[in-house]
Amino acid sequence: MTGSGAGKVLFHNGIININSTLNFPPDLFWWTGGTLLGDVTNKGFVNLWVTNSPVFDGNFINAGVMMQTNAGKWQLLGSNPKFKNQPTGTYQLAGDGALAGGTFDNFGTVHKSDGVNTSTIASKFNNLGGTIEVDSGQLILSGAGNSTNGTFNVSANAVLDPTGGTAPFWTGLMTGNGAGQVLVRSGVINMNSTLNFPPGLFWWTGGTLLGDVTNKGFVNLWVTNSPIFDGNFINAGLLVQTNAGKWQLLGSNPKFENQPTGIYQLAGDGALAGGTFDNFGTVRKSGGTNTSTLGTKFNNLGGIIEVDSGQLTLSGAGSSSNGTFNVRANAVLDVTGGT
Repeated sequence: MTGSGAGKVLFHNGIININSTLNFPPDLFWWTGGTLLGDVTNKGFVNLWVTNSPVFDGNFINAGVMMQTNAGKWQLLGSNPKFKNQPTGTYQLAGDGALAGGTFDNFGTVHKSDGVNTSTIASKFNNLGGTIEVDSGQLILSGAGNSTNGTFNVSANAVLDPTGGTAPFWTGLMTGNGAGQVLVRSGVINMNSTLNFPPGLFWWTGGTLLGDVTNKGFVNLWVTNSPIFDGNFINAGLLVQTNAGKWQLLGSNPKFENQPTGIYQLAGDGALAGGTFDNFGTVRKSGGTNTSTLGTKFNNLGGIIEVDSGQLTLSGAGSSSNGTFNVRANAVLDVTGGT
């Protein structure tokens, strides 16, 4: 199915039983309502303007551009419907639109290009090496799923929420660019992942990271909703805890391993409790005029502990070997905390 012209091929009600390839130029094929039922491959451009509850039931393979323009919601409904966004495919949210139901496999690009409010993808979302880009507003992935590798590019004042309060699985490399926020604030991320984000992009404010995590980049920890880690966190980069909240290592023997290249930085009067903290690198309290407490079992294994401001108290005991303690004027390091 193809064509040309400045008018519209308009599908707005009824059902098309389909086993077809669509190859339309931009702005010719418009889907506003009704049901597409069957197998579709898009190699061109599909405009989705949600006015009459469009539904897809089948397998939609997108190798071109599917642009959802307005703020409506369309649905994948039926017997295991699937939207597969191929490496050449772009699913573009040019407004505050939404998608629900079925499964969304992303090998290509999901792009929220416009809209100042929230778009939600409530389908089971599997990011399989694809790119997620948010230029405006907020994109929430609330359908969980099983993802491997991902590039997250988020522009200034925009937000990508990868959990939406649910419990997705992520493995492989998670990276990206931009002056916005990849924001984990609720739910659970089941992880076997390497994080390699630039400064200011990845923010952890609440919810649970569960599994094995290696940080080779920059993690911002702003404690507002009781963030929890359960597993093995290997920090080879920089984790900055900015505000005065407390996060926790909870579960079956959770461990935070700060490697020789790793820095765990308390930029305020924050705290940590539970689990085990092995420090081969640097623990630094760089800001805050009051007390930060590490209530975890703390093993300093040749690492550096630096206090530039306020007081740092190590109150979880532990077994340490070698250490360099650098403490500035008017600052205090309490190495026992009464334990």
